[in-house]
Amino acid sequence: YCDGCNKYYKDAKATQEITKAQTVTAKLPPKITAGDGATVTQGEKKELSFTSDASFSDFLRVELDGTTLDEKNYTKKEGSTIITLNRDFVATLSVGEHTLAIVSKSGTATAKFTVKAKPTETTTPQPTVTPQPTAQPQPTVQPVSPIPSTGDTANPALWFALLIVSGSALAAIFVLRRKDKRK
Repeated sequence: YCDGCNKYYKDAKATQEITKAQTVTAKLPPKITAGDGATVTQGEKKELSFTSDASFSDFLRVELDGTTLDEKNYTKKEGSTIITLNRDFVATLSVGEHTLAIVSKSGTATAKFTVKAKPTETTTPQPTVTPQPTAQPQPTVQPVSPIPSTGDTANPALWFALLIVSGSALAAIFVLRRKDKRK
């Protein structure tokens, strides 16, 4: 822009004159900043959120696979433009890839998301188990002693050891007394 002549030029040397309208760069179309590539399983009640960098005041509508969505199927809120598909609506979507478009005055931002098929429940055959007869425990047989049981549970080895110790003590006392008498 030349202040002296009040004209606009394409280059710094002012060799190519242009109009003021040619100096304005067109606004970039909006784009999706969150939610692109989301995945949900068929029948799953899960909200899906998509964020467009378009101004919320420019918002016009939401389209799914080229068809305008009824506003009861989504919520919209500010923070750029945030569109959240309702969980009940998401549960009704068909299997496959879908395209969501957030249409604004400044353009359309599109995102893709996928509805995966419900995993099929396969029943694996359970192996047949043939019951085996359980072994009956055999009664434990105690050896029969030829000595009749008297009910006395004392250990004879203990009594024998006590007899040896007592005898040794008596012998020691007897020897010590003899030594005392000789003195």
